[in-house]
Amino acid sequence: MKFITALAIGATTGFILPMIFGGSTGVWMSSFAAWGTVRPLANSPGLLFSIPIFLLTTWALWAFFNWHTR
Repeated sequence: MKFITALAIGATTGFILPMIFGGSTGVWMSSFAAWGTVRPLANSPGLLFSIPIFLLTTWALWAFFNWHTR
């Protein structure tokens, strides 16, 4: 897997996962998962981006698929 593809999937997961769990008023922001979660747009009422999920997903996909291609 190309690194740019892993970045794209990681970014998508970093946006979608917090939104699935309720956005800024849901369970995501009232648990430990709120650590590292930012609002990319200041005036946005519910759009969140989880930096740890982004980094972990990107690294895991890249490492897994590069390990399988060797």
